[in-house]
Amino acid sequence: MKRLFTLLIITSCQAPSPVKTLETPPDLVILESDYTTGLISGWTSNFEAQLGTLPSNGDAKIVSLSNGYALLERSQTDAVTFLDHQLNIVHQHALPERSNPHDLIETDDAYWISLYQDPRIIRLNKDNYEPITAIDGQRWTDTDGRPEASDLHVHFDGTIFLTVQNLDFSGVEPISPTSSQLIHLQSNGEIINQYAIPPNPFAPLVALDDDHLLIACNHSWGIEEDAGLWRFNLNDQDQKLVVSETQLNGNILDVIRHDEWIYILVSKLDFSTVLYRFNETTKALTTITGSTSSLGCLTPSENNTIYVCDRQIGQHGIRQLESGTLQLKNVLFKTTLAPLQILTR
Repeated sequence: MKRLFTLLIITSCQAPSPVKTLETPPDLVILESDYTTGLISGWTSNFEAQLGTLPSNGDAKIVSLSNGYALLERSQTDAVTFLDHQLNIVHQHALPERSNPHDLIETDDAYWISLYQDPRIIRLNKDNYEPITAIDGQRWTDTDGRPEASDLHVHFDGTIFLTVQNLDFSGVEPISPTSSQLIHLQSNGEIINQYAIPPNPFAPLVALDDDHLLIACNHSWGIEEDAGLWRFNLNDQDQKLVVSETQLNGNILDVIRHDEWIYILVSKLDFSTVLYRFNETTKALTTITGSTSSLGCLTPSENNTIYVCDRQIGQHGIRQLESGTLQLKNVLFKTTLAPLQILTR
């Protein structure tokens, strides 16, 4: 259940720019969307020039791969489109109707796709995109028959983790469960174990080290003492709340790790956003200053800069946060539609 739908109000109805074939791979790739239409744009480093664009559906997600990108689309149709580094379409693969693909990962020999509304993990052969036997997720569905499977993560040891929300959509409003699930799988698809975790995992999984994951669990869509960012021990399954929603004054939308810091993007109850920097060792929580009230994504880069999607109506684009400062820069790199994701090469 994407609480972001209300936060990220439609900002523009501009038509996507014409498709332009790129001669060289872009340094930065941005997924832009107003949830009615969408656009993938390629840029030079530091946004010196926009190199080209490719249309996408309004509700989509883009993932970086070793040989390019994968675009998950889930509004007009449910499909995955594979792109090379120059944003040329290499292959398109239809997914089960109304399955709502949520994430994609790459292993040595396959692409794995989690489905929010279908109890399967779809797998495709990396060499020819042919389907591999899907992983049956019936064991981790809930009473409405759907898993609400969300984010996939390939760990350092090659095993795969999947967060499953298990929200109950059988009524008018989704109901949060007493606990959700973390599924642990071998790279061949065999299940290792499944663990109960706090309700409603939302943001991507973050690996602290070989033995610990950070999982953002929002519980309901209010502010609750036992919701927030949890540390999960892979050895003994010990779970500890490291920063709570009461400390953050909102629900977690995104989490990234950059150097020794954890950056946490939070949606407050009025749907404005706030950005924090958190030290998991010292527990120091610091508020980032600047124009942070309408943010939608965080992406670390190799030059000690964090790129931030700003979806403010009329002022949408990309801003930068230098890791050595606590203020978001005022410089705005304008995009055609409001940015939803940014990938660095």
